[in-house]
Amino acid sequence: MNNNLKYLKNKLKNVSENKKVSVLIELSKKHSSKSFEKSLSYANKALQWAQQTENKKDIANSLTHISDIYFSFNNYANAMEFYTKSLRVWEELNDKKNIADSLNDIGTVYLYLDDYKNALDFFLKALNIFEKINEKKGIADTLHNLGNVYWHFNHDKTLECYIKALRIRKQIKDESGIAISLNNIAAFYGKIGDYKKSLRYSKKSVKKKEELGNKEGISSSLNNIGFVYYNLSKYKIALKYFLKALDIKCKVKNNYSLSNLFSNIGNVYMKLNNFNKSFYYLDQGLKLANKIGAKNLVQDSYKSFSELLYKKNDYKKAFKYYKLCSEIKDSIFSEETTRKITQLQIKNQIENKEKENEIYRLKNVELANANVEIMKKNKELTEAYKQLEFLARTDPLTKLSNRRDILDKIEYEKKRFKRKLIPFTLILVDIDDFKHFNDKYGHDCGDFVLINSADLMKSMLREQDSVGRWGGEEFILLLPETSLKRGKQVAEIIRKKVEQNKCFFNNIKLSITMTFGVTSYRKNLNIDECIKKADEALYVGKKKGKNCVCLSE
Repeated sequence: MNNNLKYLKNKLKNVSENKKVSVLIELSKKHSSKSFEKSLSYANKALQWAQQTENKKDIANSLTHISDIYFSFNNYANAMEFYTKSLRVWEELNDKKNIADSLNDIGTVYLYLDDYKNALDFFLKALNIFEKINEKKGIADTLHNLGNVYWHFNHDKTLECYIKALRIRKQIKDESGIAISLNNIAAFYGKIGDYKKSLRYSKKSVKKKEELGNKEGISSSLNNIGFVYYNLSKYKIALKYFLKALDIKCKVKNNYSLSNLFSNIGNVYMKLNNFNKSFYYLDQGLKLANKIGAKNLVQDSYKSFSELLYKKNDYKKAFKYYKLCSEIKDSIFSEETTRKITQLQIKNQIENKEKENEIYRLKNVELANANVEIMKKNKELTEAYKQLEFLARTDPLTKLSNRRDILDKIEYEKKRFKRKLIPFTLILVDIDDFKHFNDKYGHDCGDFVLINSADLMKSMLREQDSVGRWGGEEFILLLPETSLKRGKQVAEIIRKKVEQNKCFFNNIKLSITMTFGVTSYRKNLNIDECIKKADEALYVGKKKGKNCVCLSE
């Protein structure tokens, strides 16, 4: 690096005036990983020279580079200011590609500030321009950004954007972009509980990033793998991956990612009942999150602290952190609707209780009264956690069990089978030609079909039966104490009812059918194998022409 710096400094002395800005920016980039001050100093010199020569393109490039420096050091306010100035100059030059790039940059700052409404607005504007000029890389990068926004409130759109971005990046052979897309898809599958797919995509991403020598990217993929093992309750394995990722992140110094990793490690230590280490890492994560102003990370930290303090029986502080978590969540998603309403209701319930019963004024009450008050608040906090647990186990759209919850119920039936040989049946259900509803009538129609189908199936099952959303347009039914033959009969009854059901969306009659794959649990099978058999039967049904019931072999 020293030789490169020496070469660039010598080049700066002899270069022509119209090349000075580009050399100064190169010098700035060489210092970017080492010294914020030196990097910014060279960038400011580049801007000053560009302004002296009145070269608008050089001015815009210098402004963009200064923005990039501020952004990389997590100074989002200054990054926003200079990206906005850069956008104005590109608009004066009518440079469509760079206008779209600037819109993307501004959207990214809003995303890091958890302002999803503005982030979405700028990304959609950027995508519109990139599509008009057919700039493939720009389209893919913007789809990637849109997926990151939808991540917070629309799972179907998230995966759709990530898959489209990956497809385009493969077309244009953008190897670095492919690695990022693989990592995004891995993280998404981890979030919705499809851990097999998450691990598969994470390993592909790690391999690609190792080929590219992208250390920070490797760290991100290792973090995803750790997250999967954490959700599988394999905490020691999760810790190993998180610590590997942390070792890399400490070298590249990305404060946003570091904060997330500290919190992940703190949560693992909490599960391992090492409360001192848990507190240390959670505290480190919270400090960084506050430093860079990342509300979503601050919110996650408050939630983790609340759980940690609750475990330590410090209910007063636990309630305090839970309340802080709720307040930040409210500020982040104040303009979101459906999926966040339940969380806001929980917050309101807790705040109403706080108004009715003043919290812990221990200095002004008798000790006996204080103990009663503590018991009340402990009960309220327990209820709040029960509601949080309900949210964690419920699909936000259909209100059915999510993948995690239904798998726990299946695991319970498996244990019952081992003890008493009580049979149970699993049925995988897929809405036929679901993409047609989204493509022809919009995603609101697709959501309507999912909700309508979920309600119909739920209404036809026994009290002891369960139905969960398996992912996308796929559902899974769990029928305890049910033979394969009876499971087939139940599936056929539901299939006919769905086919005959009159369903209208905006006065449009919808024709909905479903295909069913039925299997029963047998000795020496694990749950994954059993579900795979139902999936294979479902696949056969699709090949037969859909709208039918098929048994596993």
